[in-house]
Amino acid sequence: HMLHDGMPDGKTRPIDFLMPSIKVILLGGMQEPGHGAGSILAGLLAHPEQLRQVLDDLDTFVPKAVDEGLRWVAPIGTQTRQTTRAVEIGGAVIPAGTPVAALVSSASRDESRFTDPDRFDIHRDEGNHAAFGFGHHFCSGRFFAREQMCL
Repeated sequence: HMLHDGMPDGKTRPIDFLMPSIKVILLGGMQEPGHGAGSILAGLLAHPEQLRQVLDDLDTFVPKAVDEGLRWVAPIGTQTRQTTRAVEIGGAVIPAGTPVAALVSSASRDESRFTDPDRFDIHRDEGNHAAFGFGHHFCSGRFFAREQMCL
């Protein structure tokens, strides 16, 4: 269903259009949790006091470390899409069918959203990061990926 979202009723996308998305889903499910775990470990190893807190209280701090690692260095920095209709953003018209990119890594380091965004901090309480995307394009494998990284 998710690969045909936005199509008129009864219509589906052709297989040659779908295959790149299927490859991304399969490869992302295998690779990105490992990349996320690497970011988490890099942050914890660079901050031994936070690593000690995680080791002393796994139930409390592993989920916090996972969220912060994903925010700090998102496994996928850019998410590309294609406009389905003409849109206007900031006075510029983007025609239908135009490739566009959302800079997830930039959103997760937004100074107006996160205090000292370049700092790794498992005690951060500003809320959601954009590592799994947003809106209709929120990662369908996010729950499984989080569980893998928590292990």
